[in-house]
Amino acid sequence: MVKTLRLVRLVLITLVFCSSSVVQAVGITPVSGLNITGGTFNYGTHTTGSNFGGGVLADTVLADSVQFESGLIYLPHKIISHQNLTTNSYWTGLQIPVIARYAVLPFLHAGGGVYYEYVIGNFEYVNSERSENTIPPRDANIGLIANVQSRFPVSAALEFVADARFEWGLLNFEEPDSPLVTKYNHFVVLTGFRFTL
Repeated sequence: MVKTLRLVRLVLITLVFCSSSVVQAVGITPVSGLNITGGTFNYGTHTTGSNFGGGVLADTVLADSVQFESGLIYLPHKIISHQNLTTNSYWTGLQIPVIARYAVLPFLHAGGGVYYEYVIGNFEYVNSERSENTIPPRDANIGLIANVQSRFPVSAALEFVADARFEWGLLNFEEPDSPLVTKYNHFVVLTGFRFTL
């Protein structure tokens, strides 16, 4: 609960900071989409897995076509490990992204940022048999984001949003004394409708 309150506080601080500049517009975007999980590993063979998630994004548009965005996204993850056994690992994260973008074209915005993701649950299937587990051992991840977003007007206060982001996880999801490397990357595609406030 304490960590959840910290996440909410981080979002509010980000939005207050953005609003202190010359704000041209503020928007709220409920989104849903596909998350494809891969990563960097120094053991075994791994296959990407996909799952669906969603959330809500809040942004401010500043002078000179600069945007700042944050929000809260529910992202289920899946990765398949092929070693002596085939293991399908699943876990769920609550992610807070903080992104800065620039309008390259009137309908196209590109930029980057960082994210914090809190792991709220995980389990795995080993050769099709489910077992609860403590993998990944970390309860959070941080990383970098490269982002492209397109917006298409529907009405004066409504836009359709298509968003693609690649996320590099920076933390190793193995025990500190382990020689193994497990770092997760994500390709996330989100769509939704942005409401101008």
